Amino acid sequence: MINQNSEMLNKLFFTELQMLVEKYNKIDGVTKKNIESIITNLKDEDLQSYLINNPNKLLELVENIDEIDEEAVIFLTWHNLEIKPIGMH
Repeated sequence: MINQNSEMLNKLFFTELQMLVEKYNKIDGVTKKNIESIITNLKDEDLQSYLINNPNKLLELVENIDEIDEEAVIFLTWHNLEIKPIGMH
């Protein structure tokens, strides 16, 4: 529940929360495995934190690479964190 005395805002909040839960429940096994692999193989906590706090970048990495190249993941994550956001392409 949000910190407002508004039934409508609470409904909006719970609807959005439900959509978020459904989004993550729909992730297939391969994608889940790749996400877990990327996060656990990153030794740098700042890079891990960046990807966890930017799930769209993490999903972009997972969706655009066939085989996870640890060095490419480290470089792209570092570049996005330290210099400026870039995409996979």
